[in-house]
Amino acid sequence: MLLKLSKILYNFSSTSPKGYNLYTWSGALGSDLIPRKLTLTDPSGKELNNKITKVRLGQGHNSLITTEGHLYTWGTNNYGCLGHNDNKQYEKPKLLEFFVKKNLRVIDVGCGDNFTIALTHDGDVWTWGFGGKQRNFLLKYLFQDGGPLGHGDQKHHFTPQPVLSLRKLPPTIQISCGVAFCNALTKEKDLFQWGRGQHGIFGDGIFTEQLKPRLNQYFTREKQNGTTIEKIKSCNYYSIAKLSNGKIVGWGSNDFGQMGIQNEIGVELHETAPFPANLHMQNFKAEIEDFKIGEDVLVVKLLNNQIYYSGMKIAYLPKLFDLPKDVGKIKCFGASYRSFAVVDENNQIYMFNKFMKHNKEDVHSGIYFADNKLFNGGNIGKIGGVYRNNYALVEEN
Repeated sequence: MLLKLSKILYNFSSTSPKGYNLYTWSGALGSDLIPRKLTLTDPSGKELNNKITKVRLGQGHNSLITTEGHLYTWGTNNYGCLGHNDNKQYEKPKLLEFFVKKNLRVIDVGCGDNFTIALTHDGDVWTWGFGGKQRNFLLKYLFQDGGPLGHGDQKHHFTPQPVLSLRKLPPTIQISCGVAFCNALTKEKDLFQWGRGQHGIFGDGIFTEQLKPRLNQYFTREKQNGTTIEKIKSCNYYSIAKLSNGKIVGWGSNDFGQMGIQNEIGVELHETAPFPANLHMQNFKAEIEDFKIGEDVLVVKLLNNQIYYSGMKIAYLPKLFDLPKDVGKIKCFGASYRSFAVVDENNQIYMFNKFMKHNKEDVHSGIYFADNKLFNGGNIGKIGGVYRNNYALVEEN
């Protein structure tokens, strides 16, 4: 009864987060690297200005959250992963009315391979889309085809469904997902995981598929020793977490060296990390403030305004992103496939590889430059992408 009551009372801040307009470019959302504004409208057709607070671009479908906690989805709709109770493809964001009708605010969302996971303000986790493939005993033994929805079966769902076993636990405060797995971090800092266990993605030595959330034993032991997860992010077949002791650890597939755990030349001996491995931090001159991940890259920001990156089969240990001396205070940064971008307080954009259309390149440092002119002179609040489509959230008048 007390646990149920805590679920009801548990609520995130009722203060509305800052809202922005959305620009997208590259891949499925554009034919080149030029950002284009995506117009958001409510069901009546009214244009919503500076209302977007969070964006997740998947490999085939996408989602965004507004300042009111409304969830919009668009893109391919295989297995009903958009949640609109149909299999239609939507080229523009469409309001998912399911949560509105239940008076639930969505505070986080993730887009996996043909499935979606969402976290609502009451600490509930919801999933929908691909549930898995039905196979006989032999094929099930040979292949992992269990779905990442966490409902204990392999059914596809075309509308959001609660992950019921998590309702028996303290509220969830963070979620993340990759291609075929999910993570849920509870208020008590316990990590629960489900989906396919390939590439050591669960991080505690378990490689079998999990159709229901399972408590991570490695971090349970760490918690007993006083170390907990502060932030967790996932994509592709790996996860990265920032711990309460200030360290960053990674586990799962390390094909591109993005975890920054070993300097390899030629032969890669650390393609998989079945247990959390420490990011090499020996060269850091300050504590870690935040981190972002892309399909094949990890980017870390230190409190001294320095940026380090690892991955892309270029840097197997964290490497300093040598920003110009006159760079302003960094206000946001993000990563995607084979590239990342850093934005300073003056809306100057510094990029590794061609993250977006640039207006200048430093041939010595390899840094590409751009500014907010591509965003109609607006104030850039967030930038990122994770996979092969990129975005910026921009405050405009």
